[in-house]
Amino acid sequence: HFNKNKPKIVKLKPWYYAAAASAAILFGLFFFNHNSDPDFEDFNQPEQAYFTERGDAALELKQAEDAFNSKNYKKAIPLFQTILKENKTAEIHYFYGIALLEENQFIKAESVFNELKSGTSVYKNKAVWNLALSKLKQKDYKASKEILLTIPSDFEHYDKVEELLKELD
Repeated sequence: HFNKNKPKIVKLKPWYYAAAASAAILFGLFFFNHNSDPDFEDFNQPEQAYFTERGDAALELKQAEDAFNSKNYKKAIPLFQTILKENKTAEIHYFYGIALLEENQFIKAESVFNELKSGTSVYKNKAVWNLALSKLKQKDYKASKEILLTIPSDFEHYDKVEELLKELD
């Protein structure tokens, strides 16, 4: 009437727990990362500035170029401001806008990009792209998407536009 056979207890080895935890973590990373909003840093790849040619470089222009290319945007901004008082080219204006965006000076940066957007320079579509990136950096995904939809398909980095639009959906 009494069962003398004790129930058998199976002990799990520690590596079973490690394998189960690893699988859960991988599943969680895939699931949660797949649905996350796009990040500014994933799409922000500012190009290098090349304003000066050998021999005829103004000192401030060379300093601005060096500061920008070394990602010292805080130093580049006042240099760009000084240069733009005398030499307001679309190229310098564009890189000034990028420096402002990198330093989170969104209102000034967007003003620069809007000015370029309304012009006819080769920087017109790049300015629109950077306007969209500005909104992305501010986590205004709806505005970023609306701006991206205005970029023509012949834009040189249209693959990035499509990629960001896909991630914003």
